[in-house]
Amino acid sequence: VDKVRKIILNEKGGLNANMVGQPAYKIAEMAGVKVPVGAKVLVGEVESVELEEPFSHEKLSPVLAMYRVKTFDEALTKACRLIELGGMGHTSVFYTDQIKSTERIARFGAAMKTARTLINMPASQGAIGDIYNFRLAPSLTLGCGSWGGNSVSENVGPKHLINVKSGA
Repeated sequence: VDKVRKIILNEKGGLNANMVGQPAYKIAEMAGVKVPVGAKVLVGEVESVELEEPFSHEKLSPVLAMYRVKTFDEALTKACRLIELGGMGHTSVFYTDQIKSTERIARFGAAMKTARTLINMPASQGAIGDIYNFRLAPSLTLGCGSWGGNSVSENVGPKHLINVKSGA
């Protein structure tokens, strides 16, 4: 974990562009860690969700942070903090039993300051709609609403890119 942690951010505290879009084994190689070439993801178990923890940042790569908690409330607090630090308005995901956890799903959705709350689907694919999620318009440009400093809070499509003049 420490070796990968050291390469996530650059000297200025921004995302290390060299790891963006790279496969897990190449990122491990950059960090001096040996993993099989077929490794799909690198998971680092960490505790902090603060900015000082590189794993708490968006990484745009197959590097994930894993947090262990004892209660749902503790998990919700950590998730909310991660959104506050770098994902306001974007997307939140919750994996759970949809039949037995309806109350938790409702609490999660209400607590997350995100325009898209996905249940049991991968964030990067589910958020863009289309074949991964038919409830959202297909788009690679995701509005984050006023939480994220945007004017729209939905997936941006053609209707958002034209000017409409109204007469009254």
